[in-house]
Amino acid sequence: MIDTKISWAHATWNPWRGCHYVSDECAGCYAKAIVTSKGRKFNILSLTQTWKMPYILDPAAKSQNRQAICFVCSLSDFFHNDADNWRADAWRIIRECSFVNFMLLTKRPERIIDCLPDDWGPGYQNAWLGTTCGVRSSYQRVDTLRSIPCALRFLSVEPLLESVAELDLTGIGWVAVGGMSGPL
Repeated sequence: MIDTKISWAHATWNPWRGCHYVSDECAGCYAKAIVTSKGRKFNILSLTQTWKMPYILDPAAKSQNRQAICFVCSLSDFFHNDADNWRADAWRIIRECSFVNFMLLTKRPERIIDCLPDDWGPGYQNAWLGTTCGVRSSYQRVDTLRSIPCALRFLSVEPLLESVAELDLTGIGWVAVGGMSGPL
């Protein structure tokens, strides 16, 4: 499998990079620190050269007779509006790479429905939808996510900035919890 430093994934795929602040969980963004450390502007989304990576991961997973887990857009937001012109190509790749479970994380779940491909139906079996919820004011994101048909819904409670003990996890199949990893 392709190497990643993310312990719960076999690979990461960043077809584009860059983002904009949308909530308290964006403070200390590790992705911003990574992108700007390479002399790039984080507030301008740009395409990367990684579009073939899923086509390498898919046969590797197939040869091992298992599903690979790939975290998508660790340096961006899959549903960011500035990526609208590129997303159809990403959906095509996701559809074609059936031995990869693509984890699509967003802080913009209200955009998901309008950004799904026409053949989504109840969801692609290998496309998992997730949202970030590290503060109570982000609970509405989880409610929005629950309303969208998909194979698996997940939460990134990262960074966990305050108690979310009363968060309703109904309909959520997977949760990652962590602290702040970037600078404040």
